[in-house]
Amino acid sequence: MSDTSIELVVFKVADVATARLARTAAQDLVRSYPGFVSWTALEGVEETGLFCDFVVWADLDSAKAAAAKVMEDPGFAAYMASINAVVSMSHYSVWRRMAA
Repeated sequence: MSDTSIELVVFKVADVATARLARTAAQDLVRSYPGFVSWTALEGVEETGLFCDFVVWADLDSAKAAAAKVMEDPGFAAYMASINAVVSMSHYSVWRRMAA
């Protein structure tokens, strides 16, 4: 359907309030990364401390370059430190989109 790459990361945090602050700061930083399109921050309804980041990139190369940059960017240190465990992390392409 498109070259857009969807990055879906599901992870757990111990301190929700601290993780929210760090996540907001990380979102502000990633805005300037090449190929960034959007970031939707989700939180578990049935499980406190379960987070999901739904990040859209222009293409897979941009997503992979950003993943490498995040590991080096000191602005992401607090966000990375707030994560206790990564449940899953992968990139997806849109096969089909449906709306009401």
